[in-house]
Amino acid sequence: MHDDSSGNSSSARLNDCLDDCLDDCLDDCLDDCLDNGRSNRITNPLSLLIDVGGQSCRAVIVDAAGCWAAKASRPAPARADTGGPEALVQAIESALKEVVSTPGIEQADLASAGLAVERGSVLCWDRMNGQALTPILSWQDRSKSKLAPMDAETSKQVKTRTGLRLTPYGGAAKLKWCLEEVPAVARAFQQDRLAWGPLGSFLAFRLLEDQPFLTDDSLAQRTLLWSRHTLDWDDELLDLFGLPTGCLPAVTASRHPFGHLATIDSRPPLTLMIGDQNAVPFASRAADPDTLYINLGTGAFLLRPVPEPVEANIFQLSLLGRESGGHYALEATIHGAASALNWLAEQSGCEIGSMQLNAHRPPSSPPLFVNTIGGLGSPWWTPGPEASFLGGSSSRPDFNDKLSAVLESIAFLIRTNFDKINQLTGRPRHIEISGGLSGSDHLCQLIADVLQQETDRSHNPEATVMGMWQRLGWRPTDSRGLKNFRPRPAKALAERYERWLAAMPSLPGQLDSD
Repeated sequence: MHDDSSGNSSSARLNDCLDDCLDDCLDDCLDDCLDNGRSNRITNPLSLLIDVGGQSCRAVIVDAAGCWAAKASRPAPARADTGGPEALVQAIESALKEVVSTPGIEQADLASAGLAVERGSVLCWDRMNGQALTPILSWQDRSKSKLAPMDAETSKQVKTRTGLRLTPYGGAAKLKWCLEEVPAVARAFQQDRLAWGPLGSFLAFRLLEDQPFLTDDSLAQRTLLWSRHTLDWDDELLDLFGLPTGCLPAVTASRHPFGHLATIDSRPPLTLMIGDQNAVPFASRAADPDTLYINLGTGAFLLRPVPEPVEANIFQLSLLGRESGGHYALEATIHGAASALNWLAEQSGCEIGSMQLNAHRPPSSPPLFVNTIGGLGSPWWTPGPEASFLGGSSSRPDFNDKLSAVLESIAFLIRTNFDKINQLTGRPRHIEISGGLSGSDHLCQLIADVLQQETDRSHNPEATVMGMWQRLGWRPTDSRGLKNFRPRPAKALAERYERWLAAMPSLPGQLDSD
């Protein structure tokens, strides 16, 4: 598995791939709001939604009807850079200033704001002045992880307490590294000035004039220091990782009065902080146990809301909200989605964007791609063998052959997790696809064919933004519609899936937490 410090050029290509796939759909959605004089009929009040991902940060204004009224985005700075936290704050502030300056937007109409952040990212900062003491350590940055070997019983304890698997991706092991390896962090701790925790907590401290020291449940959970039973930091987990108490922000529900945005003259209140994927099941309606949500970005995530917590060692159990004691979703993780396309682009020297994906014509018998880009997530949780192409009708596959194989591998990884989740929950009645790569009709149809079930893509595939909007308490007053992809007969595709599955590591057979 790799960390996320592969360089600015690689990140830029990945960002271009995601943005190119998504922007056509988003521009159509925005045009619905702004064309034909729509800008004169914005329905107040307005919501300001900030989505901070690994590749870009977006600021979007959504009106009371659920229509996009304005958007602005900035590339996310390199996370491994020591100046990354400061550059990220500046990028967000720049996007905020641009979006509120859009013609037709009145700052006084901004009633509330929400912040969604890539989960698992942590850093350390000075509690007195807000200065970052470390780079942003992302979930993928395993090189900055002080995770000592732990026995099976301890791993089970972590899973039982947090709902998440014990892996180097969690924030706790990275905070341990910071304390032991970064002198500025050790000095701040000795001077009782150290603050550390999720990226969302740092951003709230820096962006809000109130300078709160808070985080929400969904981000706290990803540190592996939070208990799903108490909805607070867990002293036994802190002891387990060898971390001191008193440096973490207070934990609140995702809906909370966090403070007021200092960058904007009208100072709208930030009343929502949430992990980006945790917002996805709320994008079109309240999180529905009969729906499987697939979000396609740098990686891919499958979330199946469950009425009661389900213990399954091969999946994460992610908190969606505190309501009624806690709403959860089984979550599957695929590392090689847009990142696998980026890998292919680098290997071949060819650009991959929405035009290439939607104009793609697959060969009758493409090779198979062993997609271990970033390591295998669920249900394997292993680095896996080296990524490689196998078989196919040509002994020397060209770029088109390889692109087909990579796209199929994304669908195949989804199918494997789909089957395992269904063993625990039953088959879903609905499937909704969102995220940057969902802008590709070809990939959406491929997923429907591999799963042999109808799938829907929202008119607005930005599920994190729309999920935030609905978590703020809004419901759309007009129908935005879904694009439906019906499965086609796919005998040859099903056969390739079986051959691909045989080439992958053996699947774990145990579904419970033992």
